[in-house]
Amino acid sequence: MSYDTHLRDGLRRSVMAFLIVIVALPLISFWATYRVHELSDRMESLGESRVLVSRALRLAVDEESGVRGYLDTREPAFLGPIKSTHDQLASLLHAMPAQFDRSGMSSSDSFLRDFSRMHATWDASVARPLLANPRDPQALSVLRTGKLLMDNMRADSMAMQGQASKETARSAREVYDVVLASTVISIAWIALVGTLLVLFQRRALRREHRLVASIVQKREEVERLSEWRSRLLAMLAHDFKSQLTVLIGAAHLLEDFPQRRGDPQLLASLRSAGYMLAEMADNAILLARAQERKIVLQRSTFDVSEVVAGVVQRYGAEREFIVHHGAPTAMVDGDRSYVTRVLDNIIGNAVKYSEDPIDVHLENEEDFIRVKVRDRGIGIAESELPHIFEEYWRSDQTSWKQKGSGVGLFIVKIIMEAHGGSISVESRFGQGTVVMLRFPRALTAFARVPVSA
Repeated sequence: MSYDTHLRDGLRRSVMAFLIVIVALPLISFWATYRVHELSDRMESLGESRVLVSRALRLAVDEESGVRGYLDTREPAFLGPIKSTHDQLASLLHAMPAQFDRSGMSSSDSFLRDFSRMHATWDASVARPLLANPRDPQALSVLRTGKLLMDNMRADSMAMQGQASKETARSAREVYDVVLASTVISIAWIALVGTLLVLFQRRALRREHRLVASIVQKREEVERLSEWRSRLLAMLAHDFKSQLTVLIGAAHLLEDFPQRRGDPQLLASLRSAGYMLAEMADNAILLARAQERKIVLQRSTFDVSEVVAGVVQRYGAEREFIVHHGAPTAMVDGDRSYVTRVLDNIIGNAVKYSEDPIDVHLENEEDFIRVKVRDRGIGIAESELPHIFEEYWRSDQTSWKQKGSGVGLFIVKIIMEAHGGSISVESRFGQGTVVMLRFPRALTAFARVPVSA
């Protein structure tokens, strides 16, 4: 086959591919636009349904308030608004089923029927009898019954609002899926047509594929780095702002009230905020190094029991410590500043989440010095233990709602791995936590002692 024939075939394939792209992409775009418009209409209808539910509850509460106002004051001026509110609510309850059908909230019809039934019961057994006979000796009991009915209406309203929120979230996810699917289909279609265009250039195609794969890999790396930086910046912005607010507030106090310049409490808050800012800056640097696995250790030989004693002394005013020296010598090989950071984090967590005395054990292993920190605090749920070393992870347990950025244990694990050591955690929710740190033993004559049985 001649070069001209190849050229004509290539041109024919190019024209066919161009026509296919012209026909297919508008169809994909039309489908995606239609579907997104349909889902947007549903989300708008769900929003209107939520407004109607809120308005129905507000009218019911206004009606109840009007009845109570009339009973308390006997003012006939309350009777007109009560009747008007009742009529508005009846009309609204009549229109809501159709609105629910339009928005796809038919699963909430049972809550709406229950709401309507409760309101009818409240009107028949509470409002009308009390308005007809305000001096009824059973009025207090009737009002209590009315309160129970009103609480049930509030519960039904919350259930309908929750269902509407779920449906809205589901529709939003569908919009995302449609956009993503249309984008992926478009890209796949263009890639297929492009492949058909260059079948006769296999060598060039292989090179192009290698280039594309390399670009995709680089882009994924850039996206991961960009996402990490975004999360880090968000964390730093929030935490730095909190501490800067303390510093700025204290500065204003010192400016407005010079006599407080010697206030120990104010100075302590300034010092604490400064320490927190310095610690957050160190954490940010450590996170950046940890992401790139570029933690550089300034190794030396030192007694880890001295570091433990220093950290215990720091927290000694807040909690009682019991230190058990099970190792005749505790010389380790590592970076003293990083080891101090690790122990400060672990012991600080024990202080933060426990009110009881804390046990610290120093024990011998053949090639490691083991530091075990045990508290009797709130503990960690079994389902959450696998996640505690994840970056930015925070427990959902209510009792864990303490200040922190969720990077402490992540940094600790990176530091321990850089030292060639390890960290493990055992915990039972409500019973306490045991954290075990294993530091490499220093290979010195005075450190080589037999391990006790």
